[in-house]
Amino acid sequence: YIQNQRDADPLYFFESELPESIKTHINTPQIFEDDYLYDIETSSEMDVSYCAVKEREWVVVGPPGSGSRFHIDPHNTSAWNTLYSGLKLWIFYRNDTDVSDTPPGVDSLCDKQDGKGNNVCPDMYASPSPLDYARSYFYSPYLARNIPKNEEEQNIGGAEKADISREKKARKLQWAIQAPGDIVFVPYGHWHCVLNLEPSVAYTRNLINRCNGGAALEHAKRHGVPEDFIDALRTQMLRSHHDD
Repeated sequence: YIQNQRDADPLYFFESELPESIKTHINTPQIFEDDYLYDIETSSEMDVSYCAVKEREWVVVGPPGSGSRFHIDPHNTSAWNTLYSGLKLWIFYRNDTDVSDTPPGVDSLCDKQDGKGNNVCPDMYASPSPLDYARSYFYSPYLARNIPKNEEEQNIGGAEKADISREKKARKLQWAIQAPGDIVFVPYGHWHCVLNLEPSVAYTRNLINRCNGGAALEHAKRHGVPEDFIDALRTQMLRSHHDD
């Protein structure tokens, strides 16, 4: 498929059921060894089958033009990705204060809002393919124009206001190239998109540790996650003196 496909939006293959012959060759970087999900999975005291524990690592393979559309990793997990072969383009969108602030060109499909009119379920959205996104924004006309300092004083119409809003968002995009041997870390809650520039093989794993344990626990409580997972996560946080 990788050699012969001519698809406009090529398939990107994720394999989560990894044989031991592959797992034994995966070396977790020391900085990511603190991982509550791994501790829960390997604990002899816990039997948790929730997907955040059982489906958290993948080998990912894809041809040029394939990749992951803009998304936020589930369960408030962070992630690390190491590239074995190929070349990847990463696109990040910083939304430090509001997770409902979607990247430019990504539309929320959620009509549930908080008291301030913000969407509160950013996991429902429509995003262009990574190839189309890179074509639209890598050399974006939105980055070249001057943005008025005060939109109200400029007497701007609705359509132009929307265009200016997209311009401002486009300037918050961050781009990075990943080469073989490089490791990319994605903090929880960060929008990101990945485009394979060459046939690529990578390994990626989601994790919860001291940095995002509290956020992951609150997310689990709000979204009706099974109690055994919540209890296991809380136990691991206490064992690692998370509150310290």
